[in-house]
Amino acid sequence: MTYLADKNYFDGTSIHQEKYDQLFDSLVPERGEADTVKGETLRVAGRIYHDWFNNGFCNITAPHFELMLDFLRSQKSNYGYGYEMNAIDAVVEEINNDSNDIDFEEYGHVSDALEDILNKIVIKLS
Repeated sequence: MTYLADKNYFDGTSIHQEKYDQLFDSLVPERGEADTVKGETLRVAGRIYHDWFNNGFCNITAPHFELMLDFLRSQKSNYGYGYEMNAIDAVVEEINNDSNDIDFEEYGHVSDALEDILNKIVIKLS
């Protein structure tokens, strides 16, 4: 994966890392869905982020990830990440339509979009 952000959640150096960790600990259970929409938004964004950086979106077309993407889309106006969600949707569509592996090194903008989504959620929840 291409990491365009110098400080990011993947390596625990985000400028909002401390707040993210606090929010995650207080809003997201160890297992399963969160009890609140706020917690679920953070949990889902984190899971999608993790799938991109750890797995190259290899799980993104699985039914449970499609449900998570739908949920994340439903929250985009609450957190202002519509543009970023469009970038994610475009690469998911490409993955769905292309039976060949795509070169993820060309998708730094998706890495940035996922960073921005988490930043916007953390800032809004702070």
